[in-house]
Amino acid sequence: MATHYRSELPYQKDISLVYQCIRDILSPILLDSSNFAGNEGRYDILSGAPEHEVISSSLPSQDSTSLETLNNLLREYAEKSSQAEDLPFSGGLIGYIAYDFNQNIEKLPPPKGQDISIPNLHFLLVGWAIITDHTEKKTCLVAQSWVNVTLVKDIETALTQPPKPLTSSEFTLKEEFSSNISEQDYLKNITRIKSYIANGDCYQVNYAQRFSANCDGDPWQAYLRLRASTKSPYSAYFEARGGTIMCTSPERFFISNKHGEIETNPIKGTRPRNAHPQQDTALAKELINSPKDKAENLMIVDLLRNDLSKVCLTNSVKAPELFKLHSFSNVHHLVSRVTGLLQPKKTPIDVLQATFPGGSITGAPKVRSMEIINELEPNQRSIYCGSIGYIGFDHQSQFNICIRTMLHTNNKVYCWGGGGIVSDSIPEQEYQESLDKIQLLMETLEQ
Repeated sequence: MATHYRSELPYQKDISLVYQCIRDILSPILLDSSNFAGNEGRYDILSGAPEHEVISSSLPSQDSTSLETLNNLLREYAEKSSQAEDLPFSGGLIGYIAYDFNQNIEKLPPPKGQDISIPNLHFLLVGWAIITDHTEKKTCLVAQSWVNVTLVKDIETALTQPPKPLTSSEFTLKEEFSSNISEQDYLKNITRIKSYIANGDCYQVNYAQRFSANCDGDPWQAYLRLRASTKSPYSAYFEARGGTIMCTSPERFFISNKHGEIETNPIKGTRPRNAHPQQDTALAKELINSPKDKAENLMIVDLLRNDLSKVCLTNSVKAPELFKLHSFSNVHHLVSRVTGLLQPKKTPIDVLQATFPGGSITGAPKVRSMEIINELEPNQRSIYCGSIGYIGFDHQSQFNICIRTMLHTNNKVYCWGGGGIVSDSIPEQEYQESLDKIQLLMETLEQ
């Protein structure tokens, strides 16, 4: 029976300090719960120095062999690995899939303006992790028996040292963020989407604009500012091949346990936060009582039920919770819950194959909505609306949806904001919503 090594460490409330201890030797990936209130913010996961990397080209290929490679690696290493029962992750796969990987799953026209060249998929096969449990107030290092002993000792040594001060160059913007589309054209495209809906092409399309600015300095410092201003349970930081991902997402794509129970949590319905408590409460109540937002949310719930049914047991897919209010730093959201039980021998990678990209950031029906997105959005989405997460050797998994996300590459930083367009959408309100969702992040870096 495979065994693993485990070392209990002093509890560290702020995982960014742990990251700074080992950043120089490992270039790790951080899945950061921001110590968010409740069970959603329970665990932080930090890993790196992989045994293998799986990287898919930034060019669409309509080839899903990289997913097969992930399944094969997971199977191979699971046979010589063991899982700490009280931890969500004791090694496995950790990484991201960009939105544009949809080209490898569905036959779609290529997106316009492909000017970002990070890979469409980048996963690390790792045998160790630092896990912080904020509920139990514990931090530990866990490593599989096949992990290099010197690496484990180097990590332990680094963690006994005081957190390293920030010595890299301060992150600064050279200019304010600007969009890749004018307000007038954005409104015209919403009207175009509404005409598609009226003609029966689709019921909903998630449409977005991209913002960018030239910058200097260390993206880690930018991420520290973002996570301080926007506390989100599905945040992540990854200095990946070709660019650095800085994600402060409030949305979970799906989570699964070793018994094959799976849950997905679509977000649809948004109102901005307000500094005045009475007005803020009024906005929340307005969202809860909005027939339009509930209908939009329900549409995506039905789409996800259909997607999960491809890999779940017959009649196991349910929607036990609809339209629950979740409040974040900058917006209120409506969140629903869809659950199911995976078919025998199906893995979380099969779930990705069946459900990616998430319906909440594409539209319904999914393929036609993605075709319209590629037609109307001026540039590729890249990491925006992709997913970051992990799959353990025991098939415990969790993935987010990369909204409220920034990408740093070639001394430029990008971010995106959008929303679901339906038949009764008011273009001016939809345009404002796309700003409300991302304004706080842009202002945080512009200050």
